Amino acid sequence: MDFRPKELFYLPNLLSLSRILLIIPIAYLIKINTIMGNQILILLALLIIATDYLDGYFSRKMDLVTEMGKLLDPIADKVAMAVG
Repeated sequence: MDFRPKELFYLPNLLSLSRILLIIPIAYLIKINTIMGNQILILLALLIIATDYLDGYFSRKMDLVTEMGKLLDPIADKVAMAVG
């Protein structure tokens, strides 16, 4: 695999990374289990779904399919599913 560091900053890859980073507050909100936390949790879950859709859309639309993205996207999916 040929990773180019600048590919990390392509929009689709940033969206995949954001999904991974959103796992931190989601895991915390699951742990505290409050009404307000659960409401925020729903919003963050919707945001994760949106970023999953958008990273695929933009990678195809902007012709930014990269080896890094091919690795990041499924990792982000698996991490999100493991925590949720």
